[in-house]
Amino acid sequence: MFVGYRHYETAGIAPLLPFGHGLSYGEIVYDEVTVTPERVSVRLHNTGERSGTEVVQVYLRAVGPRVPRPDRQLVGFVKVGVGAGQRETVEVGLGAAAFRYWDVDTHGWRSDPGRYEVLVGSSSRDIRAASVVEL
Repeated sequence: MFVGYRHYETAGIAPLLPFGHGLSYGEIVYDEVTVTPERVSVRLHNTGERSGTEVVQVYLRAVGPRVPRPDRQLVGFVKVGVGAGQRETVEVGLGAAAFRYWDVDTHGWRSDPGRYEVLVGSSSRDIRAASVVEL
């Protein structure tokens, strides 16, 4: 479970290029972010003079988990092109699988009730918005 970006984030190690890192010709601003346990909606605004592409990434962090879990785990993403000066709204669905983990004791997938922090950004280290949901 603690492999790659999950290890770096949990251990507090800063990699040269974080997971999901990318460059765009546009200057994308996250105007509005709305989070529910079912979906994340993000309104993007390209304030630059050139068209750009953005990959909106959604990570999940269990607050006070009953078993050790990564600091954050990618649960969804969407790639969108945004014209210069334009706005686009994108949605990322959060199904039940987003909250699950493999329970080694029961040998099955499990999701625990409780609080989860939903992190929205353009990479694992470039988080633009965060919100807490109850499951």
